[in-house]
Amino acid sequence: MITPPYKRKRFWLSIILGLAVMGFMLHKANFKIVYENLRNISIVWIFLSFLCAVISYTSIAAILNSLLLASGYQLKPRDVLSISLISTVANYVINLVGISGLAVKIYLMSRRKVLPSHTLAISIIHGFFTNTIAIFFIFVGLIVFYGHCSMESKPNKVELTVTSFMALLFGAFIWLAIFIVNDSFRQKNWLWFTKIYDHLSKKIKYLSHKKAELEIAFNNFNTSMNFIVKNMKQLIYASIYALIDWLFMFGCLKTSFMAVHCPVNFKVLIMGFCVSLFISIISIVPGGLGIMEGSMVSVFYLLGLEYEQSLIAVIIYRLIYYLIPIIIGLIMFLKDFSLEHPEEVKYLRV
Repeated sequence: MITPPYKRKRFWLSIILGLAVMGFMLHKANFKIVYENLRNISIVWIFLSFLCAVISYTSIAAILNSLLLASGYQLKPRDVLSISLISTVANYVINLVGISGLAVKIYLMSRRKVLPSHTLAISIIHGFFTNTIAIFFIFVGLIVFYGHCSMESKPNKVELTVTSFMALLFGAFIWLAIFIVNDSFRQKNWLWFTKIYDHLSKKIKYLSHKKAELEIAFNNFNTSMNFIVKNMKQLIYASIYALIDWLFMFGCLKTSFMAVHCPVNFKVLIMGFCVSLFISIISIVPGGLGIMEGSMVSVFYLLGLEYEQSLIAVIIYRLIYYLIPIIIGLIMFLKDFSLEHPEEVKYLRV
């Protein structure tokens, strides 16, 4: 499939924008202070930061493995790790609020003969644990931010807009959580969808011939969702792995600051962490290049941390938690797509 020229142009323009922001950040730094901080950098804390990233990404794979087992499938650990890492990298590179990673997961699992209805159900629940929960953390970050700000100051238009947007995302988070666990809620949503679909099919004749196929697809999907949700043991495991993932992702940022001997309290760190999550959701720049670094460093600097230390710590965090996994994920992607017939799943009795 050939990428349209306007999409290629938009991609490279966004990369240039990110690099321009990164260049501006470096230009603002005092290189003497940067050099002194680099000389005193702690290799032990950098190793611990790397270890946090490894545990975080392993936990993401463990979530996927639990959901596969809950659905009655078993894949080799390397295949589970490959699928989870490639789909995560897809979210970084082509940011569409987690949709790109969802599509990649569905495709990679279908190549291994997981049933289509199961691939969608597994991918949605996996995306909930690894992406959608980020909205909850961002919401918490906003609460901490307003608690940090003076109560006397009135919120400006930007703050109100961000808060409204986050409230909307938080509502979507709650909706998806109920959609996953509640069968009757899914049925009601499907009923609303069919009413809208029937209205559209009166104007678009092509749609009227596809309703029966959609009914079958939804029933299969709904059966798969109920099947996974009933396996509470594996869902509990997936929840524990998700908690480990988020804790060690946060730990990766914390240890990055420890590597440059920069003391940072929990409130300040959680605000910077939430900014990184927010930018990863809304950024049009692949991987949030430049934009994420600039936003995080600005938050830390405005909250009283040294600019140069914040800059180095954020770059360490980005290299370890984003760049290295992206490189490994791209290698796995090329290796996976070079296989004409990947190893198929084993079917289990659940």
